[in-house]
Amino acid sequence: MINSPKVSLLVPVYNVEKYIGKCVHSLFKQSYNNIEFIFVEDCSQDNSISIVRDIIQQYPFRKKNAYILSHERNRGVAAARNTAIEHASGDYIMYVDSDDYIDTNAVTLLVQKLEETEADIVLSDTYYVYENRVVLKREPSPESIQKYMELILKRQTSLCMWGKLIKKDLFYDVRFEEKMDFGEDYSVLPCLAYNAKKIAKINTALYYYIQFNINS
Repeated sequence: MINSPKVSLLVPVYNVEKYIGKCVHSLFKQSYNNIEFIFVEDCSQDNSISIVRDIIQQYPFRKKNAYILSHERNRGVAAARNTAIEHASGDYIMYVDSDDYIDTNAVTLLVQKLEETEADIVLSDTYYVYENRVVLKREPSPESIQKYMELILKRQTSLCMWGKLIKKDLFYDVRFEEKMDFGEDYSVLPCLAYNAKKIAKINTALYYYIQFNINS
């Protein structure tokens, strides 16, 4: 793509050594080129960040756009999400949780949709990955920001931050509530929707949501 928008993929990292490898490979194998990768190490007690560093070395063409930020103490996932957004330089951002992974064409397809529609937020469907099966979860297609906000407030759509391509400017007055490490997405997503002017969705599952990480 000519003059393609820059996308920041934001990954909080904490005690995910069993899963982080697949996640990072899926990010660096993206068919889209104009990406920066921001990993926020939140004082893991395992080898998670060493695995990230090792994989970065396997992708020389991605290396210069891959950044590891470290908290001095464990501050929780909400703080890690804030650190990531504050350092992101992309036009659009996408959160990916470190025990999940994404389709190789995820960023390409999401960017294509936003360019076709001039949307501020682009949604997709999700695969829920269990140990012995994968389940496709279809999201409703909101026809307007107002309808999307209604779906959020009624909890009739995904309330998670991950897997959505979001215009970074929407975060100008929005941050996650630090120390709120369960349901922190629900306090932020309605605010981003309120700041947006247009939303779009592609009817393809691009995000693989792991359901068997007992520590998640």
